[in-house]
Amino acid sequence: MYIPRLTTLSVYMLEVPTLLVDYIWRKFLVGVNYWPSQGNVKAWRDFKIDVVRKDFDAAKKLGIDAARVFVMAQDCSTPEGSLLEECGSGLKEMASEAHTRGILLFPTLLVGHMSGKNWPIPWEGEGLYSPEGVESGRRFVAQLVLTLRDSPAVAGWVLTNEVTLYRRPSSVGQFRVWLLSLASTVRSLDPHRPVSVGDSISLFSPPYLRPENVRDLVDYASPHLYMYDHDESRHTMYYFSALEYDRATAGKVLLEEFGLPTSTYGEESHAGFVEVVLHGALLYGAEGALYWCLSDFDAPGDEPYLWEPHELKFGLLRADLSSKKAAEVVRKFSEKLKEVDLSGFTFPRKDSAILVPNWAWRDYQFLPETGWRDELSRVLAQSFSLARAASLQVTFAAEEGDWPFKLLLVPSTPRLLSTTWRKLLGFVEQGGTLYYSTVRLTSHSSASDFWEELFGVRPSLVAGSPGVRLQDPVLRMSEEFAFTGTALTYSFTPVDAEVLSVDGSGRPVLFSATRGKGRAILLTIPAELLLSRSQGWEFSSFYSWLGDLSQASRTPSSGDPRIEVQYLQGRNELLLGVINHSSEEKEVKLNVGRRMALDQVPGKLKGKSATLTLLST
Repeated sequence: MYIPRLTTLSVYMLEVPTLLVDYIWRKFLVGVNYWPSQGNVKAWRDFKIDVVRKDFDAAKKLGIDAARVFVMAQDCSTPEGSLLEECGSGLKEMASEAHTRGILLFPTLLVGHMSGKNWPIPWEGEGLYSPEGVESGRRFVAQLVLTLRDSPAVAGWVLTNEVTLYRRPSSVGQFRVWLLSLASTVRSLDPHRPVSVGDSISLFSPPYLRPENVRDLVDYASPHLYMYDHDESRHTMYYFSALEYDRATAGKVLLEEFGLPTSTYGEESHAGFVEVVLHGALLYGAEGALYWCLSDFDAPGDEPYLWEPHELKFGLLRADLSSKKAAEVVRKFSEKLKEVDLSGFTFPRKDSAILVPNWAWRDYQFLPETGWRDELSRVLAQSFSLARAASLQVTFAAEEGDWPFKLLLVPSTPRLLSTTWRKLLGFVEQGGTLYYSTVRLTSHSSASDFWEELFGVRPSLVAGSPGVRLQDPVLRMSEEFAFTGTALTYSFTPVDAEVLSVDGSGRPVLFSATRGKGRAILLTIPAELLLSRSQGWEFSSFYSWLGDLSQASRTPSSGDPRIEVQYLQGRNELLLGVINHSSEEKEVKLNVGRRMALDQVPGKLKGKSATLTLLST
């Protein structure tokens, strides 16, 4: 039995990028979600423009150049759906003050859900998605657009705030009809500004909010990300996985909400989190990032804060507008962006990809995997985190899309379309490297019928068995990878595949088959699934080995899987980002494969922090 050595490339070549940085608003937006510091979600009941002026002054000092603002339907409309005059005039005043300070506004037009409470929409009628509800929604949205469309402060239109929490649609089709109706209404009145749904379009969302199902109806994906993880490094990498997924599937993405409350987390750690996410949003191609929210609120007796105390403490600023530590992070990041003209930069080419099965977002009859979508999202994000920890330039690829890649990863996926396996064989024969790790969910179904042709193996499960039950499996190569947990998987015997590793009982678990110019790697341990339920970064060296096999491009390596390096390429310069996902201080040593002024890169990074360095190439 041949046990391959897990080596890593000593030189990390920077591939020639192919995608131009082309921002909708001609710059990366550093923004906030905004409710007045005095008045909070009830501000429209007693609107005070003086409070808005003070808040916008404080925001501008932080370098904030965009604010998402909200129109509460309960407070701004009649039972018939007419916009109240006082709200219309208040919105115009707010837009004027924003424009004076150079702050772009994203008016959110239809607000029922906000901060942990569903607030009544007076004109909803028989239901938000009913013909009556859709028509009433169109009338109300149209009045708001007509009120604000002449303001130069308005940067785009956000249709709702997390409308699917207010009323969950019964199907993707029902949601698309509603979304198309409102978006078309807005575009008929203002065809020049982008439109967002205002709900979390993301890898981690249900099908009606997956980018594949709405990208033709909105101008950018709008993830609202509030993520939690026992693994502190994976926590922030998951944010980047969502951004890359949206960029790969929707083309444009604005991180519309992210944040954490300082009623739960220390200000130092909170500031580090904000710093990491801001840098990641820039380096992963987002149009900008809007933090939730500008300020804390001093209103413990108001709903929903009465029972949601954490909602009082999400601010960059305290309720009196004094700064938290995260506010200084935002200010420094904004200042750094002023030093760089991003219009001449390109994003790096990514020639590794994680395959996304169609059933992640499309329904098929009698398919049990549709109940496993949340688990799959975590598996895909885990694979992305491992690939980035291995310095691979990785993205996501649609099952029925084109695959212009050197390496395709199919991590812990219970099923693909039957035609996909034949397509994968063609990918390998043309010189690609395929990696697939198996998992079984149900006794009856099979991931593939094409094992021998693609992987050079035959199934060897005992008839009627639900699968091989794994308990804390170990993959033995030149180093050992120990996994925690249980799972069901397949058993195979080799036909013309090479066995690279066996388990403790001698059963083959890792195979390699040469097909044409490429290679297919099959692992019968669902490594990504088990790791998504536990912690550990050792398996990233296996992904490095896959990168070596495929000769896939890499980013510069820090030598530590928890320190990520990413970049944007200019004509004669490199905007290099170094991100410490851990909470420990780390020494940074980079190997970029070319001569650069690396003394400009900080030698040490404190825990949960990031830097941007402009290097001459």
